[in-house]
Amino acid sequence: MYFNSDWENSYKELQSWYPVFYLDVREMRAILQAHGSMADDIQAAIEKVVNDFYIDTADEETIGRFEKFLDIIPERGSTLDDRRAYVKSFFMGFGKISETIIKQVIKTIAGLDVSCLFEPFDEDRNNCLYIIFQENDDYRAYMDKIKEFLSRRVPAHIIICFDFKFRNTAYLYTGSLLQVRQKIIVCEKST
Repeated sequence: MYFNSDWENSYKELQSWYPVFYLDVREMRAILQAHGSMADDIQAAIEKVVNDFYIDTADEETIGRFEKFLDIIPERGSTLDDRRAYVKSFFMGFGKISETIIKQVIKTIAGLDVSCLFEPFDEDRNNCLYIIFQENDDYRAYMDKIKEFLSRRVPAHIIICFDFKFRNTAYLYTGSLLQVRQKIIVCEKST
């Protein structure tokens, strides 16, 4: 609420500005009620405009207009917060693309912390953008959105590779009389 008022509505506030004897006049009360109702409507409209100005507080109609403008087809069953996050990702860091922007956008879309590498991958020294998902990341639900974002923002001559790091834990028991438990972490890399 952008209008801080101690009054329950604008009619009550308008009443406080007038002398008490005016409140006994029926016509004055009717005028104050009409103007109080208009002031309440104006306040509500201003709050809606201000809320719709920011993606995080925009209503469904405004997010729908953003999606139409950005040529985004919302997924069936996606919540308003998911749609807001996806629209917001299109406005983050427009212009040059960088590791920081990619990380921020993936964090906004999926809530995941990722690592990025940009390094040569072949004999001709062509570069590849590696996006590395860490263990326990639930990336599957958001992979289509992440791929769509990257296809729109990363230049076409840069190859994008997704790396997924998983950890398997194995226990190695050693010793003759005494068993010592050691934890060994084995990393697997797959694309």
